Amino acid sequence: MKEILIIIILFIIVIYLVVFGIYLLYTNKKRNEDYKRMKKESDEQFNRAKNKILDRDLKK
Repeated sequence: MKEILIIIILFIIVIYLVVFGIYLLYTNKKRNEDYKRMKKESDEQFNRAKNKILDRDLKK
């Protein structure tokens, strides 16, 4: 009886670790996507500002 209880507890721990690992992989993937999106938006803002400065310099 004691062995069965230990096996059940270990099984629950393994299931918990697997679910937690999947959760970490999912959040890491989402974080990478958010980072790429923010970097793209930042680059676009930088290019717009650079173009405004270049246009202003050309008008002078």
